[in-house]
Amino acid sequence: MAIKVLVIGGYGGVGKALVKSLAASSEYSVIIGGPNPEKGQRLKTILTSQYPEVMIDVIRLDATDKNSLLQIFKQVDLAIVTATLPDHMEVIAEAALESNIDLFDILIRGDVVDVLRKYEPGIQKNNRLFLTQCGFHPGLIAPMIKQAGSYFDSLDEAQVFMAMEGVFEQPGAIKEILYEVMVPNAQILENGYWKKADHKSARQFEFSGHFGKRACYPVEMREIYGIETELGLRNCGVYTSGFDDYIDNFIFPLAFVLGKFSKRLSLYVSSRLFFRRIKKKALKDPKVELVVVASGSQKGKPKKITLQLQADNSFELTAHVLLALLHQYMDGTIPRPGLYLMGQVIDEDRLFEELNNKGISLLPDELAPPEGRV
Repeated sequence: MAIKVLVIGGYGGVGKALVKSLAASSEYSVIIGGPNPEKGQRLKTILTSQYPEVMIDVIRLDATDKNSLLQIFKQVDLAIVTATLPDHMEVIAEAALESNIDLFDILIRGDVVDVLRKYEPGIQKNNRLFLTQCGFHPGLIAPMIKQAGSYFDSLDEAQVFMAMEGVFEQPGAIKEILYEVMVPNAQILENGYWKKADHKSARQFEFSGHFGKRACYPVEMREIYGIETELGLRNCGVYTSGFDDYIDNFIFPLAFVLGKFSKRLSLYVSSRLFFRRIKKKALKDPKVELVVVASGSQKGKPKKITLQLQADNSFELTAHVLLALLHQYMDGTIPRPGLYLMGQVIDEDRLFEELNNKGISLLPDELAPPEGRV
């Protein structure tokens, strides 16, 4: 029997890619939810022509209104938040618990995890599963580090570098990124101890030919906290490149300065400047590259490897990761009940096997295209 999945924001970048993936399977009955059902209806028309047997509906949904959520949540088994709604996760979580359904999100902001923590007693009591920070950023970082660890008897260091092209359909989708700029909480592991990172912790990194050499800045990635105990790591960090000189050297500093006076004002002004800049590039297929550089020992000898993952479209990559997650969710691989970060509980071997089947491989340096170098 197909499970009923509500995709909140199902006609946006990631949402659309996920709905397309779900439509190709008979395991899911899909509802596209959002404030603009006309967009959802257009997507449904396309998909029903491609997949005549698809079970798909479209519904008007205000994810900021609890009554609107309750009406729809009672019709589904699982809701997946693919829209940029970090400030409304409290009402979404409450509605999910009252409706007794499971809840996933692809949000980036670390404070969303803190918001959801308040609902852990109810999640446990109702035997529900809440998974947060799903996707590739966050989501793939801890699994990539664990995969790197399989190449060593002892893993000492793992540094992860990311380069992404930005495609945003509206200024609101940019606010999560800008929030992380205004409220920097990045930490890096040095000699076995976590310490707060700042702009001085930035590192130069050579990606493949498409992205080239970039300055990369530390970012908070909560899924890696605790991985030092699991793998014996002593040094670890996650770094992401910027978008371009104008965004990195003007918009981001502006967001940080304005944020000291008013976060609301900063988000309003900076997101519009950011959106205007990105819009000029008119990218349709946002490429992404993730690289983990790991060192340790094997059979008593020092060893260093680079694992590289490239995708031509970050929206589709996120959808592929979510689909792999759903497979593990349905067969009971993901523990329940509870609240978890996806990157900490997903089976990384199965995850990367599914991605490989989609043509997205995590390759060691001897097999990958010209790899990055610190």
